[in-house]
Amino acid sequence: MRTWQRRLWKGFAAAFAAVVIALATLIGVFRLLAPLVPGYRVEVEHWAARALERPVSIAGMGARWDWYGPEITLDGVKLYSRDGKYVVITAHQIRLGVTLRALLHGSFSAPSRIILVQPQLGVVRDAEGRYTLRGFGNQTGKVQQLDWRNALDDAFKQPAEIMVSDGSLTLFDQRQPATPLIFSSVDIKLDNAAESHALSGNAQLPPAFGRSVAFDAEVDGDALHPESWQWQASIDGKGLQVPALLTYWPEYQNRFVDGSLDLHADAAGNGSALSRLKAHVSGSNLMPAGRTADGFNTLAGDVEWTQTATGWTLDGRNITLTRAGQSWSPSHFNLAYTADAQSSDWRGTANFLRLQDIDTLLGWLPSALREKLKQLQRFAPQGDVSDAGFAVHFQNQHPETWSVRGRFLDLGAHASGEIPGFTGM
Repeated sequence: MRTWQRRLWKGFAAAFAAVVIALATLIGVFRLLAPLVPGYRVEVEHWAARALERPVSIAGMGARWDWYGPEITLDGVKLYSRDGKYVVITAHQIRLGVTLRALLHGSFSAPSRIILVQPQLGVVRDAEGRYTLRGFGNQTGKVQQLDWRNALDDAFKQPAEIMVSDGSLTLFDQRQPATPLIFSSVDIKLDNAAESHALSGNAQLPPAFGRSVAFDAEVDGDALHPESWQWQASIDGKGLQVPALLTYWPEYQNRFVDGSLDLHADAAGNGSALSRLKAHVSGSNLMPAGRTADGFNTLAGDVEWTQTATGWTLDGRNITLTRAGQSWSPSHFNLAYTADAQSSDWRGTANFLRLQDIDTLLGWLPSALREKLKQLQRFAPQGDVSDAGFAVHFQNQHPETWSVRGRFLDLGAHASGEIPGFTGM
């Protein structure tokens, strides 16, 4: 080994040894000081109340050194409502990240991280769809109505990293008072930086809702002004029970009587305006209420909707479905819409489509999306098409030119405006 290499190696080894010795010394000092932490119990309890912005009581406390650094541990924690009348959250332990300087001087500043271990929270949903916190123990009265704006503001203003480990949430739905819904194994992480916020988590769902869900979101903007948010999010759900979950979406309540779904979706937008949605769906026995003929035995594939400067595009890949004993081969399609002040254009291609099935699926979309497709739905198309394409140009909302190509079987459509209807092509 050359001289300069030996010197470099020795220098690196000496630096590494110095770092290890320094860390060992810090940890040793920390272990000597940790038994003194309970002596600061009153100060720590007051500090925790200020940090968490609500009254706190603790059964015990201590200190530990985690991967992230020193932590104050609060055991047997009860977090009260702001007026101190009700226990809102109980937790096996809360860990508050501190600096070594704070431990040495007993001067506790704002924590750098807050970790709630096995917290429990109760929420009540009344018949009108309003949500309130629920007290624990003998204090089972409702604490306060939940305002999602205030809740987000409190969470997003917290300078510390907030984590939930192995928590549980019990939902008491007054529409089904005998069966509380328990979300278990809840893990959540919220990391705030100025007006940028990252939220992620996962949970085991109540059996009535499905198996599990995981989510990830990033938001830029003021917490109290969601209309200014720039955001992107993803969700992954396993075994989702469609009828039960849709009871919490007023537009879809009671629209389905059966169906389970595996879903992975990514979305982005600005405020309430969606700019991109990409999803992989695998569903079975999707049956709308009162219209079992419109149900699907299986439905799977990838879809992507993208907002453009002048319209939008919708792409489908590997679409397979079974309805009334008839199955699709894997299908791909593309639909595009563009418009300006005087004119609009529709274009589409597909290697295979059963148009009446597509028309049914369009009817399942949220009303905001159905409004964008109402011109297409007026045709109520039916029949099988393959190797197909179409284009329609509207001038001042009147069709000016149109073309259709492909192979058709029993093709038909309703008349719309100046475009005639036909059947059996």
